[in-house]
Amino acid sequence: MSKLQHAASRARPRRRSVRRAFTLVELLVVIAIIGILIALLLPAVQAAREASRRMKCANQEKQMALSWHLHHDIHLHFPTGGMGWGNVGDANLGYDGDTQVGGWIFNILDYMEQTNLRAMSKTRAGRTQMITTAVDFLYCPSRRVPVVLPTRYGHCNANYAPNVARSCYAANCGDQTQNEINGGCGGGSTPTGFSGVCYRKSLINFGQITGGTSHVIMLGEKYINPDRYYTGSDAADNEHPYTGFNNDIFRVTNQKPQQDRKGYGNTKIFGGPHPGGVVMAFCDASVHVITYDISTNVWRDMGNRNKGGHLE
Repeated sequence: MSKLQHAASRARPRRRSVRRAFTLVELLVVIAIIGILIALLLPAVQAAREASRRMKCANQEKQMALSWHLHHDIHLHFPTGGMGWGNVGDANLGYDGDTQVGGWIFNILDYMEQTNLRAMSKTRAGRTQMITTAVDFLYCPSRRVPVVLPTRYGHCNANYAPNVARSCYAANCGDQTQNEINGGCGGGSTPTGFSGVCYRKSLINFGQITGGTSHVIMLGEKYINPDRYYTGSDAADNEHPYTGFNNDIFRVTNQKPQQDRKGYGNTKIFGGPHPGGVVMAFCDASVHVITYDISTNVWRDMGNRNKGGHLE
């Protein structure tokens, strides 16, 4: 290279590569697009989560329904409804309606892999421990996690506990208006006028379900005011699940089921947190989602073991 060429090359300015940054407008457009995508995706994610929770709820009811069948196979009747609501189930008293003071949930513990929990109830101290034990299958995951909540009620055959377990599920005691009678510790005679499959001192068997096992409700989700999921103060969600005949674990079908809604309480109906309908188990152990707009007459008949409700 000549001296003139070398000098010219040194004098030639070098080009720099300039990196162009995003403008503020471009950044705002990108952020807006991301926001729109998230807004479109979020409902789908929430719907998928709710579908998963509802499926778990249905599976829990299925297992409970099968436990009723196991109970029937062994004892020749469905679980008894127990006696006064002040009682706590007692394993020393067997499974018969004339002796066992605890209701249906207590009586299926052996068939839900909760034998140790039922065995606690052989002593007063053990019964106190049992009522403070929350078990997963009694809680609908769309409502709440297994938790113990405050109560102001004492018990006939257990010590007072300020916080006790709960249940999101209730048995069908019929299409009449009552879903609890004769509180306290009393025994007494088996009541008349209850058309369901489980109630105070009941001993219902398959032969008595003349309305058809696939058309008569066994159990399902009970209605709870969402404001009180975690307060324990709902009037029919304020006691433990191992009680006797009590509106906390028994419901009727003389009113249609409703979706849980804030500010509204109802101590008698079935209902759930799911937007599509209430999850119910029938006496043949099948589980179905029943829409909230079901015919009043069909729903009422589903609670009557001698009628049975037929969906069109």
